[in-house]
Amino acid sequence: SDVPAPRRGEFVRILGEEIRVRAKIWTINGFSAHAGQDDLLRWVAHAGTPRKILLVHGEPGRGMQPLADRMRLSGLDVDMPVEGERIALA
Repeated sequence: SDVPAPRRGEFVRILGEEIRVRAKIWTINGFSAHAGQDDLLRWVAHAGTPRKILLVHGEPGRGMQPLADRMRLSGLDVDMPVEGERIALA
């Protein structure tokens, strides 16, 4: 079964350290980065204005890069981190 994403104010353990969650975390199932781009862009528009979007699942050259480009054209800050890359969330 899927584990729900932690909510703001809850704690997560990262490398043995308890860290308070200060971000909104969403897991979106059922969308495709290439076939569902319009739906994803509509979802982001209704979710508010995030400071940063991390695209972490998909094929970078085929679906994620065109989606990231469209999001950037809309003025959004988008990153596609690679496995093992560290992201500062503060």
